[in-house]
Amino acid sequence: MNRLNGTPAFPDLRIGLRREQDRLVLEGSWARPQDAPDVGARDRDGLMAVRFHLPSKVFGHKHAADGVERGNILGWRQRVAEGLEGHALEFGAEMDERSILLSTVVLFASAIAIAVLLLMGALWAVMRRGRKDLEAGRPGL
Repeated sequence: MNRLNGTPAFPDLRIGLRREQDRLVLEGSWARPQDAPDVGARDRDGLMAVRFHLPSKVFGHKHAADGVERGNILGWRQRVAEGLEGHALEFGAEMDERSILLSTVVLFASAIAIAVLLLMGALWAVMRRGRKDLEAGRPGL
C-alpha cells in the first residue's frame, strides 16, 4: 500500500500504512494535483469519495462519512467543489493486525479437524466393540 504514493495510476493519492504496537494505522489524503487543468463551473457538483474494504477489524477511523460499515468497510466523502479548491480529502483508520481471512481459515480448518477426529474416534469405538464381540463368541449384527 505504501508504494501507491505518486504512481501514474494515483498521482494525487498520499497513503501510508504503519504498525503501532499490535495494530495497523492507515493514513492518507487525496488532493487535486497542483498542475491539473482548470475545471468548468458546471463540473463542480457532486461528491468525490474514497472507500476501503479493509482486511481486518477496524477499531477507529478518522472522519469516515458513515462510520464503520459491516465491521471493516470505511468510506470518506467530500464535495467536488471543495476538492477543486485544493482541500484534501483526509482519511485514516486503526485496524487489527490479524486478517479476517486468516481468522476464518483457522476457524474452518479447526472445525474440519475436529469433525475428522470425531469420525475417527467413532470408527475406532465401533471396530473395538466388534473385535470384543468376536473374541467373546457373540455374532455381530
